[in-house]
Amino acid sequence: MAQLFRKRSFGGATYHLPAEVTQAQSAIVLQRWREPGIKLALWRRSWDQADVRQLDALPIEALPNVHFTARLDAVRASIEAALPGARACDATLPGVIAYDIESLAACFAHATGARAIEVRLQALQDDACRLFHLDRMRARMVTTYIGPGTEWVPERYARDAIRSQDDYAGPIYGMPRFAVGLFAGSLLPNGGLVHRSPRLSNTGRFRLFLSLNEARKAK
Repeated sequence: MAQLFRKRSFGGATYHLPAEVTQAQSAIVLQRWREPGIKLALWRRSWDQADVRQLDALPIEALPNVHFTARLDAVRASIEAALPGARACDATLPGVIAYDIESLAACFAHATGARAIEVRLQALQDDACRLFHLDRMRARMVTTYIGPGTEWVPERYARDAIRSQDDYAGPIYGMPRFAVGLFAGSLLPNGGLVHRSPRLSNTGRFRLFLSLNEARKAK
């Protein structure tokens, strides 16, 4: 693929972003995802360095894969039931991850009004959703605990990215590790923001990726 632009990873408050993206260092920014003209609300955050070192020490084989649908008040119990199978290097790490997912589920429910939430925590070493696309839903929240974050393109390049795919040569932005993004989906009148998973195949890298979606009903 021709590279006329370098992929951009953002994190600093002064980094220039397109007008359809709003960012802040507080979770309150997630409330802005449905404002006119906004298609992505980004919460820049960091994790405790001791927890980061534990995450970085985990091989792909030790990472959890969790998928369930639940009401908000049952999310924590569902996570705790699923995580003990993960061979973490420290017994406290599953609890840290469970608490973070529960907190993000609460943020998602508060921002979107979702009554039931689909939680998907995935260990990935392939390209997953490698094609530029729009989510056919109202909203999706994502964060990456290990590895590179979700990539997206400015709204003005959306058609080109979807049409060109691997030959797309426009700007690509990459979410930093631990940042939380609340993406508007294509079911909103405004439409959504075109994005994709970062390329991992044949790189030796892997990801621990979380996505939260609004579910029609809890199981």
